[in-house]
Amino acid sequence: MLTFKAMVMPHEQKSDKTFNLKIQVTYKRKIRRISTSIFVRKTDLTKSYKIKNTEILRQADDLIREYQESCSKFQI
Repeated sequence: MLTFKAMVMPHEQKSDKTFNLKIQVTYKRKIRRISTSIFVRKTDLTKSYKIKNTEILRQADDLIREYQESCSKFQI
């Protein structure tokens, strides 16, 4: 089953103290991460690096929905 998840990699912090939001794609236990154009600050994250800003969560959910619609056409 193909799954998507929005995530931040804590060790990939930029010099301007921001993190790139990535979409994790999992299929048959293989994981790939797709970079996005969304950047988050430390204040938008919890201590465990989960996204808590609702605006960023909405953007990520919209992006994931687009990916799901695209992949549903492949009938994997």
